Amino acid sequence: MSIKAVIFDMDGTLHDSEIIHRRGWYRAAEEMNITGIEEDCVYCTGIGVVQAREYFERVHPDVDWEEFHSCAHKHINKIIDEGGIPKRKGAVELLEYLEANGIKMAVATSTPVSMARRDLELSGLLKYFDVVIGGDMVQNGKPNPDIFLMAAELLGVLPADCLGVEDSHNGIRALHAANIRAIFIPDLMEDTDELKKLYSVKLNSLDETVSLIEKE
Repeated sequence: MSIKAVIFDMDGTLHDSEIIHRRGWYRAAEEMNITGIEEDCVYCTGIGVVQAREYFERVHPDVDWEEFHSCAHKHINKIIDEGGIPKRKGAVELLEYLEANGIKMAVATSTPVSMARRDLELSGLLKYFDVVIGGDMVQNGKPNPDIFLMAAELLGVLPADCLGVEDSHNGIRALHAANIRAIFIPDLMEDTDELKKLYSVKLNSLDETVSLIEKE
């Protein structure tokens, strides 16, 4: 088996939570009377906080980003408190398989690390991971490769010996830039001609990854 590590995105990949984040943004936009939030959500899915802020301030120059971001997370946290964090299909089965076969695991998410660890604890998945990296730990977030390169380094493996699992376009771009083979498991975002050139394979669910690794 040539795969030594698997690096996962979190929201939309391990957790069925992209919709939670979008609902938080929608509710904040409604509360603050901001229009065009649907397009904002599509653009910002999977990117780092710095990049999201730069985009938001460019598109909404009259809106205070910190106020909006705080308001959105207030709503996101309320949704999580009320309903928890659902896992995506096959998450536990895949993580159990990787653990049993001695394959290292990391999370590389644009979510700040304290929130990421909290969410992984709530979903029961934190125990599987050797490394958790949040978007606040790197200067250049996705679609830049920094967060995936840091994950590989902290795991002690070469990028070429890793697989990366993502649901977002920006995440796939980041994996490609890091020279890490990318698995695309779509959630809220559709496939594109650009993306087909960047990922190694597209799957329907996380548990399909097991047979892929066994062929290595």
